Amino acid sequence: MVRMLLFGVLRERMGCHEAMIPVERGASVDAFLDAAEQRVPGLRRAMADCQAALAVNADLVADPGRDTVMVADGDEVALLPPFSGGSAGSPTDVFRHPGVRIQSDEFSLEAEVSRIKARSSRIGAVVAFTGTVRDCSHEREVLGIEVEVYPVMVMKRLEALRAEAVRTHALLAATIVVRQGRLDIGDDLILILAAAEHRHGAFLAARWCIDEIKRSVPIWKRELTTDGWRWVDHGC
Repeated sequence: MVRMLLFGVLRERMGCHEAMIPVERGASVDAFLDAAEQRVPGLRRAMADCQAALAVNADLVADPGRDTVMVADGDEVALLPPFSGGSAGSPTDVFRHPGVRIQSDEFSLEAEVSRIKARSSRIGAVVAFTGTVRDCSHEREVLGIEVEVYPVMVMKRLEALRAEAVRTHALLAATIVVRQGRLDIGDDLILILAAAEHRHGAFLAARWCIDEIKRSVPIWKRELTTDGWRWVDHGC
């Protein structure tokens, strides 16, 4: 059996978050999707409508590879609508790796800055970026948001982004914290800290990190507006 996970608007449209799909030994991704369609009718159409990507064991599969990449018993396949850069877990859910965290609880900017400065006496600049929940989006009043993540893939991607930022911008340390779950207006939803000897590399690294997170990390945001819930478009 292969565990299939659905996220964001695709999960909502199909009415399920998870399904177990039987597969033949050495089935291609396309063959897997044929089997999934039998269990979840309309799945392929819904994937096409929302331009969903697909990941096998947290690795993205390009469209041309769907007839060559194999899926085996025990694998995990995730169906991923376009990322918005921001089902939620319980308030105690925390996924962590040195320098990277996903959590539901608030974070302290002061504590995080103090922690990163303690990493090296050579640090001469710390640039902090925080993304905050605002009360207006596309001329609609926003009452709050819900952030949904694919934890395994998010952690894997954030760890890679952090390592790349450190390497390419000569950072001495870096921290990325992403929050999940229900957030209110004014709440912080992401933190990026870039620490370097000089300000130039720190500024560049912080900007690069947030742009890459918005582009390539499986995070979805759903806004509660005066007209009801709506999924945030790709890139917002």
